Amino acid sequence: MVKHREEMDINRARWNELVPAHRDSAFYDLESFRAGRNSVDDLSMRMLGELQGKRLLHLQCHFGMDTLSLAREGAVVTGVDFSPPAIELARALADELGLDARFIEANIYDLPDHLDEQFDIVFTSHGTITWLPDIEAWAGVVANHLQPGGRFVFLDGHPIAWVFKQDDVEDFEFEYGYFNSGRVFEFAEDGSYADAAENVANRDTREWHHRLEEIVNALIASGLRIDRIGEYPMLAWQMLPFMVKGDDGWWRIPDGFLQLPLMLSIEASKPG
Repeated sequence: MVKHREEMDINRARWNELVPAHRDSAFYDLESFRAGRNSVDDLSMRMLGELQGKRLLHLQCHFGMDTLSLAREGAVVTGVDFSPPAIELARALADELGLDARFIEANIYDLPDHLDEQFDIVFTSHGTITWLPDIEAWAGVVANHLQPGGRFVFLDGHPIAWVFKQDDVEDFEFEYGYFNSGRVFEFAEDGSYADAAENVANRDTREWHHRLEEIVNALIASGLRIDRIGEYPMLAWQMLPFMVKGDDGWWRIPDGFLQLPLMLSIEASKPG
């Protein structure tokens, strides 16, 4: 039994409210996506590899831009998210653009109750597992929906980045310890990563920190084989105010600062 359902409901209320703001934001740039832009980052695309005809499950897909981008690349896609407005918008975009995609509204832990299929690829990226209280149950869902020989592709913030005070405008300042397994972090946040000025009524969030060893060991315990781990000095969003955005779209710590891992990738596979 997964704990912290009430905390996840708090997060769902916030994500429900953020959907229209994100839809209209420059961060997501929906108009260029409508015109054909692939919204999936270049690193994820390299890890995913050839997608033509591949059955792909995209977990925590928000309103489906990345899922639909992968459909454009030839994947047979299924996107999952716990936000009803996000899934509604994803389905509307698929219809508008004439893309063949299936979207399922479900808490990730309940997905096996809504979906009895296995896939060639399970994919998740950028700002996902911080919203999940139980990393072992998450890994179990991933493994459950991978067919033997299937691949899991994961890209998200590096666990070490959690320790820094995220509103420090000049330099790194420690705010949290690294060993926080099981602790619920309670935040009240204005705006969002897509639009800091957005007026949000549902300010409360609940988040969880998962150490690198916990993520990797959970996937191993679920029966997956770890094929590759990567660490990178950039992120898809501006985590710290003094980070700068490069021409390639990634946010980095400027030269002159200590360079630390900000993003983690994991490629795993299901033996068989």
